[in-house]
Amino acid sequence: MFYQFIMNSLSMPLNPSQRIFWPFLISSALVALLLGYKERWRELLHPSSLMDFKIMGLNLVLKAFVFPLILFSSFSVSVGALRVIRRWVDITPAADASPWVQSLTATLIAFILNDFLRFLHHYLMHRTPLLRLLHRTHHSALVLTPFTLFRAHPLESLIAGARNIISLGLTFALYSFLFGKVINIYDFLGVNIFGFLFNATLSNLRHSPVPISFGLLEYIFISPRMHQIHHSSDPRHWNKNYGVALSLWDQLVGSFYRPTQREAQSLSFGLHQEQTSETYKEATTWTGTLVPQLKNKKDEIYEDLSSYSLQ
Repeated sequence: MFYQFIMNSLSMPLNPSQRIFWPFLISSALVALLLGYKERWRELLHPSSLMDFKIMGLNLVLKAFVFPLILFSSFSVSVGALRVIRRWVDITPAADASPWVQSLTATLIAFILNDFLRFLHHYLMHRTPLLRLLHRTHHSALVLTPFTLFRAHPLESLIAGARNIISLGLTFALYSFLFGKVINIYDFLGVNIFGFLFNATLSNLRHSPVPISFGLLEYIFISPRMHQIHHSSDPRHWNKNYGVALSLWDQLVGSFYRPTQREAQSLSFGLHQEQTSETYKEATTWTGTLVPQLKNKKDEIYEDLSSYSLQ
């Protein structure tokens, strides 16, 4: 397990399935430089950003030594889901469909299903009081860098692991049901081609101060500036843009928001509208970041959500 921890830690920038795959980081950094955001990359050394790395390290340790003992397998999910589908839906598998149709279908199923489950996970993390207490760890960041992606409470990280297993298992089950054979997905460097393209198209700038817009394509895809709005401490932006890649889910539930370019250039981040010593503690210390202060029953998390950005 110690070997697994070391390999997981060292291989992340070398893994094409990771958003921080080194070519993705370099391309995002070049865009930031070209747009005049050179000085903002110093925020990687901000105490809040350093806390991102600490939490990232903690979760890597847990994923190596603890999570494998708790999480179930995608195979068991696939078998169970396939049984349920076959019980309630009676169609003949389209085994005679051309290979490219089968692969394209599988690729789309995998991408869309995974994106929807990630949206649902994120939506519930905001809308469920207990889960919101966990998700506050991610939103406590005062600065956004590509590594803020990994700033997650260990219990939320565990839930995300379970979500990924469910997503993979359901994808296997649906493909097997439709075509009666083992899944075959179009990939690039071993990664779903659509997921690879998402990570390659400046997804690292979602957690950054660089407000990239996709123009009218934002009605389909979440742009960096749309996710930056999601982290904004301005009340106008609370409960907006839960989506990861596709913005369609937000449009369905009414959380879709397209900011103006001027609006997106003057954002502040964190849990509260005003930054205080308590806000700084919540962003930069183990206790403040991972342990909500619940001693007072009138804590704003329960009673005064109007002053708490994570609603």
